[in-house]
Amino acid sequence: MSRRKPSNIQDGVNGVTAATTTLNNNGVSNSVVNTIPKIPVRFFLFAACLWWSLWILALFGASAPGHNRKISSISVTDYDQLKNVIVSHAKPINIEYVDVSDGNKEHPHLGATDENGRIGYIHDETALRKNPPSLKIDDSQMNKFCKSRDEHFQMMHNRIVVDTDYDRRTMEESGIHKRDKLFCLVYTFDSAHPMIPYILETWGPKCDGFVVGSNKTDPSLGTVNILHEGPEEYNNIWQKVRSMWCYIYDNYYEKYDWFHIGGDDLFLLIENLRLYLESEEIKSAANGGIYLPDGTETTQTPLLLGRRFALKGDLNDIFVSGGSEYTMNKAALKLLVTEGLDNYFPHAHTFSEDTMVSKILQKLDVLPYDTKDEDGGERYMPFMPGFHWSYRLPKDPLNSKEWYAEYSINIKEGAEHCSPKKCGIPSCEGREYETTIRTGVRFVPEGVFGD
Repeated sequence: MSRRKPSNIQDGVNGVTAATTTLNNNGVSNSVVNTIPKIPVRFFLFAACLWWSLWILALFGASAPGHNRKISSISVTDYDQLKNVIVSHAKPINIEYVDVSDGNKEHPHLGATDENGRIGYIHDETALRKNPPSLKIDDSQMNKFCKSRDEHFQMMHNRIVVDTDYDRRTMEESGIHKRDKLFCLVYTFDSAHPMIPYILETWGPKCDGFVVGSNKTDPSLGTVNILHEGPEEYNNIWQKVRSMWCYIYDNYYEKYDWFHIGGDDLFLLIENLRLYLESEEIKSAANGGIYLPDGTETTQTPLLLGRRFALKGDLNDIFVSGGSEYTMNKAALKLLVTEGLDNYFPHAHTFSEDTMVSKILQKLDVLPYDTKDEDGGERYMPFMPGFHWSYRLPKDPLNSKEWYAEYSINIKEGAEHCSPKKCGIPSCEGREYETTIRTGVRFVPEGVFGD
């Protein structure tokens, strides 16, 4: 059987669609922001935490191999080449399951407890998909937020598109073409359990598998007390997530193709995430970058997908950050658990789990993949929609005191900063903001706007 290349591939190009324009951070307009969206406290907390994450990233370990060039000299064409470098840099690994739990006797493989505290609990990760709760929202609340015209609304309604037609069409063809299975993982703690129903009523049931890692098991919410080293506190999220990834690998790895993690304030656009993960670009990248997989492969190239930042603009130090969080394929998860977690930072005490995962995978020759769309729009975003709608770069991003401009990689401004097929919306704050998200992405009832 002949091996098939992606439809957009040309000889010598490893499955990457070339961009049609050249971008340079120094050439971006220095327009002034006239309006600033109303931003909750959690936004500023996240920004402060990300700043500390950058410090931690610099503290732990050496830089991974890569192009030793700064953002100011890199064009879009160079980034297309960088995608090829990222894929070819990682070594394909056998994706057959290997048991490294050692009988679940020690962290991070100690496992979970049920609601009565008995160890050895394995949650039915398909329970939510099989029996999703109904969406609880009244008409007055819906109308209130549909009439909002702030920056969040502008980005969500005028830019972001949820590709429900792709999802429907692919479901109809699923008997012919096997769909990738997506596992969604959320981390939280018991005092934040009131946030979980918003996820259960909206995007959670669209995942093939779903688990909430917590410090209290509640089957009605899908929360699981996954045991970890150290105290249950924000500054120890690394140990929590470290054990969560081991729990997922030990119990669910063989049944799923992709694994996405995020906090309890994340709203995932599952249709867009699936569209991206099932695209020819990503399928070929996971197969080495040239040919599409035919389903008989026993090896896979590890992929880490998320919002990339470069430490002080240096492409040697690229990492994924929080916000929309990150996605791994089978090869990346296996590599992280079987070769990474026990050997790198096993007892570190920090909240910076995203940068720690990035650093470990870099040490194993896996660099974060460039997840921008073909027009340079970001699929994974760190902040709320309104921030990105209004954001403008400083005149000299690399020499400014603004970390977001300095660490971002060749970003655009305003609406174009965000891909229409955005995969996730971070920093959702409870029922009202969840309502804003739902109504903004083309779910507004007909006639609400009146114009």
